[in-house]
Amino acid sequence: MIVIADSSALVAVSTYRGLDLLETLFGTVLVPTAVYKATAANLMLVDDLRAKKSAYTNGLETMGSLGLLLLAKEEGLIADITSRVRLLQNSNAYLNPMLIEQVLQRAGE
Repeated sequence: MIVIADSSALVAVSTYRGLDLLETLFGTVLVPTAVYKATAANLMLVDDLRAKKSAYTNGLETMGSLGLLLLAKEEGLIADITSRVRLLQNSNAYLNPMLIEQVLQRAGE
């Protein structure tokens, strides 16, 4: 699977020390310069709402940094997501509190 990641998602994933999860979960991850050149992506890793809307308009599925954590837990790569979400909350990254609550509930935490 090819995944295109934008800078905001990469910063968020890096903040919760999850960059290693990208390769494990997806194999190939393209970074921002590839966003404009790649048209065969299966998934776009992005947190920005405008970018998500653009991806949807172009027929691409999206996943944000919290969705990546949830998938990693579902795949058994990490035991919990709460500690990594807390790292994000203590950084400059903005996360919608309602989204955090939904993700933690879905993860059973």
